[in-house]
Amino acid sequence: MLSCNEIAALIGTAIGKPQLQWITVPDETVLNTFIKLGMEPSTAQAFTDMNIGIQNGSIYADYYKHQPELGQTKMADYVKEFAQIYQQ
Repeated sequence: MLSCNEIAALIGTAIGKPQLQWITVPDETVLNTFIKLGMEPSTAQAFTDMNIGIQNGSIYADYYKHQPELGQTKMADYVKEFAQIYQQ
């Protein structure tokens, strides 16, 4: 499995932006930004909680327990197609 930094590096290289980085935004900043943009506080908190679950891996527990068979497409191959579409 690739890390977020590895995915960002692959995408960045493919689109001609090798300096592209994965940036982690603090949870409180995410929450406050959602609210500032007009999201209901309870919904903003739910999205923030989901983001926390993604970061700590807890949201993937059931997926890993019942992991499906994945396709054969590799990220290194996919980013080539992504770059073509991105450049349009």
